[in-house]
Amino acid sequence: GKVYDVTWGRHFYGPGAGYHLFAGRDSSRALATGCLTDKSHWTHDLRGLDENQLAIIDSWDRFWSHNNQYFYVGKLIYDPIDPNTEPPKDC
Repeated sequence: GKVYDVTWGRHFYGPGAGYHLFAGRDSSRALATGCLTDKSHWTHDLRGLDENQLAIIDSWDRFWSHNNQYFYVGKLIYDPIDPNTEPPKDC
């Protein structure tokens, strides 16, 4: 749920750009699964992901936290995930 200022990379994160779906929301699941067009994956819900998928998220977290062109500005506060619901289906 970390939020970074991506102004420097607006050509990557701006409207119509390749990483636009990651701007303004937590799409950790989509990043890990590669399900970029399935909106049910545009979520912070990581239930059911395997070790390799979680490692993808960890590697991006390291990238952001060590990159001097994108600045940490805060964190998202999430509504709790209902444990009685199913996680998003694989795409």
